[in-house]
Amino acid sequence: MRNAAATAPAADDSPPDDVRSSNNDQAGIPILKTILTKVGQRDGKSITDFTLSSPCISKITTMDGTKTVNWSEVQDWAARDENERTIIELNDGHETSVVSVPTKPQPEPIGNAFARVEGGFIVLAETCAKKP
Repeated sequence: MRNAAATAPAADDSPPDDVRSSNNDQAGIPILKTILTKVGQRDGKSITDFTLSSPCISKITTMDGTKTVNWSEVQDWAARDENERTIIELNDGHETSVVSVPTKPQPEPIGNAFARVEGGFIVLAETCAKKP
């Protein structure tokens, strides 16, 4: 007779498969990083880096420092246009990052920066959203 305790799988604290697969291969992160570091601003300053430090945590860096966004806590946002830039306020309950990109499409590889950045942000937020 087999000992059930000996064959039971160990507890797994890793993120769910949908989070792990979408973030480990970081399929959308390179284009987000390209757009944000070429034409993006955070809090009015040029973005110098955009990275995922863990599956649902990103870091947005400017010359003034780095802000962290916990995508599992980000609530809905409404984009607005001001001075030829589209602004997205990301609030995860701890701090707010005001990210902006040009409203008008740019030459490739930037293209429609707002559509691409918002699409990437939506994927991060939905993938990392807390399940009921």
